[in-house]
Parts: sequence; structure tokens; C-alpha cells
Amino acid sequence: MGSPLLLREAFAAAQHPQFRILWLANSLASSALFFDMAVLTWLAFTLTGSPWQVALVGFWRTIPLLAIGALGGVLADLFDRRRVAIATQWANAAVALGLATLLLNSQIAFWHLAASSLLMGLISAADQPTRRALVMDLVGRRDVVNAVALDTATSMASRIPGPLLGGALIALVGLGGCYLALALCYAAAGLAALGLRPVPPLGHRSARHATADLAEGFRYALRRPAIWAALAITMLCNLLVLPYQQFLPVFARDTLALDPFRYGTLWAITWLGAFVASTALAGMAQRFRPGPTFLIGPLLIGFGLLPFALTSSYLVAILSLFVVGAGQGVYTSLQATILLLRTDEAMRGRMMGLLVFMIGVWPLGMLVMGSLIELAGASAAVVATSIALLLALGALTAWRRELYQSEERPVAGQRSPS
Repeated sequence: MGSPLLLREAFAAAQHPQFRILWLANSLASSALFFDMAVLTWLAFTLTGSPWQVALVGFWRTIPLLAIGALGGVLADLFDRRRVAIATQWANAAVALGLATLLLNSQIAFWHLAASSLLMGLISAADQPTRRALVMDLVGRRDVVNAVALDTATSMASRIPGPLLGGALIALVGLGGCYLALALCYAAAGLAALGLRPVPPLGHRSARHATADLAEGFRYALRRPAIWAALAITMLCNLLVLPYQQFLPVFARDTLALDPFRYGTLWAITWLGAFVASTALAGMAQRFRPGPTFLIGPLLIGFGLLPFALTSSYLVAILSLFVVGAGQGVYTSLQATILLLRTDEAMRGRMMGLLVFMIGVWPLGMLVMGSLIELAGASAAVVATSIALLLALGALTAWRRELYQSEERPVAGQRSPS
């Protein structure tokens, strides 16, 4: 009897039919996104040969998260989240199709990459808070820890074939063919989201009050130390270490001497580690305290990047990235969970918007890391930023203990109809 009970606990959120639809749509969107990122960074490095230019492409792709990510959370509280989830994926498909056309006609230029990256970043700023808030809408408070961990696990699993497919397709059909396949992936994610029920906004707020709503969201977070401590850790990770992903082509070519397919495995092994960690969390959703467990994630990322940055061995590199991926799985699963558990329903979209805003410091981190790589080399840059993260984590957790002392466990309650 123990195994069926454990299995039922591990997949508690999947008992909600609407969550299963969101689960599928998010998996398709995640596969497309990381297929996209692997191909985009390779294209930028091939086109320019410059780590700085690779950093610029990533900067334009993610700066909208910082610029308007919090506003995206306001929009998630103002509009039907189902419609937003559908429209954003179809918009991504249109942009990918445009890039495919340019590549197939040999008309691609660096400014096309910058412009399309900025446009897809704007789309993502609306999409990410909406999808994160939808989880609680569809499963309710009782199953939210399991739902977020399960969604993260599946998202991480879906990221594994994305970079592998990207690396293989670069060699087989070229970059133009890759972007045609990418357009199909994004379109499929939008089609899957059509099965979601409408999620009308709570109350009758107007878009004219968006600025006031945004300010209210910031005040709400600042009054709750555990919320802003989790947001601060998210900011530190994205500012200091997670930009390493943008520079995997630099390590692949200059340090590890890898072909395109083995370059794809660097991404894939990272997401395999994330899948293993987030799956373990999904199976133990009622058996751990999210706050203290959340802190394990950034520690694994920081310590795992040190050997990766210092090695020229492919084996050591993939083992290190597996550990880094496990840290990312823990970190990604629980950053939204902590906020959802501690946030009133009317503020949910805005807190997810603030989370996306903190994730949005990533482009600033990419510029910093790109500059350090140009000055001191890739290895020295990643070692320095990893050590900086570990020191900052120690200082923050010693100062703000609320994140792991006043823990709020998920409470039992009636499931939301789905």
C-alpha cells in the first residue's frame, strides 16, 4: 500500500484535469524556450565570434523582465490568464518564423537577433507571471507545493531534448531549419493552452490603475520579510551566476573543444539534474519546509559552478553541471512556491510579477559576466561570480532569518474545481 500512496502524493496536483492541460502547455513552452536559447546563443557566437555580442543578445532577450516584469504581474491580475497564455506562445511562433525566413534567405544580421530577442523578451514579461499564477488558480492552496514542483520537474525534463534537438538540428538542417521547428513548438504550446478554462480577473480593477496596483505590490512585499528575502535570493542568483548559461558556447569551443552535439549535452545534463531534484521535491511535497530547502538550491549552484569553470575535462564538466542543475531544480521549484503560500489571492499576480522582475536582473548579470570574460577569461569570471554568490547568501541568511524560521506549511483545504 505504501508505494501507491507515495505515487498518489507525488502526483497529487495531476488529479486536477485543468492542471494536466497547463502541465502539457508549460512543458511544450519550456521545450521551445530552451531549444530557442541553445540555438540563439550558438547563432550569435557563430555570427560574431564575440562573447560580448553573445551577452548583448541575451541582454535584449531578458531586459524586458527587469523593465516591465512587475507590470506583467499587474496584467496577470487584470486580464483572463488563459488568453494571455495562448496569445504569448503564438506571438513567439510568429517571431521564430520570421527569423527562419531571414536565415533561409541568407539575410540574417546581428541587429535582427537583437530586435527579435527584445520582442520575445517583451512577450515573456507578460507570459511568465501569468503561467506562475495559473498554477494556484487551477489546483488551490492544498496542492500548490506539489503542483509547482511537478510542473518544474516536467519543465526541466522537457528542456533536456530541447538543447539536444537544437545541437543535432544545427548539424543536420542548419539554423534556418532549427527556427522553423521552433515556430512549430511555440505554436503547439499555444494550441495546448486552448483547453484551459477561462480565468477571469478577481475584482473589477482597471488598467488605468496599473501604476497604483504596481506600487501596492511593492509595499506588500516589503512588509513581509520572508517574501522579500526570497526575492532577494532570486535577484542574487540571476545577477551573479545564472548568466553562465549564456556563455556555454564559449566554454564549449574555447575550453572543452566540443562539437555542436556535445555542446547541446552541456545544456541537457543541466536540465537532467534539475529534473531529478524537482521530481524528488514533488514526491516529498508534504515532508519538507520550503524555506530552508529553497536555500539548498543556490548553494548547489554556486559550489557546482566552481569545478565546471576550472576544468578542461568533458566528464568533469557534465558532472559539475548535473550538480548545478540539481540546484536550479530546487531553486526554481520553491521560489514561486514560497511566494504563493504567503500571498493573498488578490496579490498573487503582482507577486509573480515581482518574481519575474527579480529574475529580470539576469541581463545585467550577463553584461557583467561578459565584461569579466573579455577581461579575465571565462573560467576566472565564473569562479569570481560563484564565490560572490556564496558570500552574499551567507550574509543575507544570517541577517534575515525569517525565510527559514517562520515557515508556513501548505494547509489542507478544499481543492479548487478544475
